[in-house]
Amino acid sequence: MKRYLIEKGYRCGIYLVGWFACDGWNDPEDRRRKKVPSWTFEDACQNLAVQARTLSQEGIEIRSFVLDGRLP
Repeated sequence: MKRYLIEKGYRCGIYLVGWFACDGWNDPEDRRRKKVPSWTFEDACQNLAVQARTLSQEGIEIRSFVLDGRLP
């Protein structure tokens, strides 16, 4: 936050996350799976909103947005 907002004099920021997890990702041996939180899309929205509210202090406002990129 300091590097991207405060040093530049900004007071608002957005935490944008692309959510691409899908049930079709069925290879349990894929090493990338271990890096992905075991959250649902709804969990991600809620957890990231809490993080954004926690960071919003002293005149700084952060909002989160989770872009739904899941496959149908």
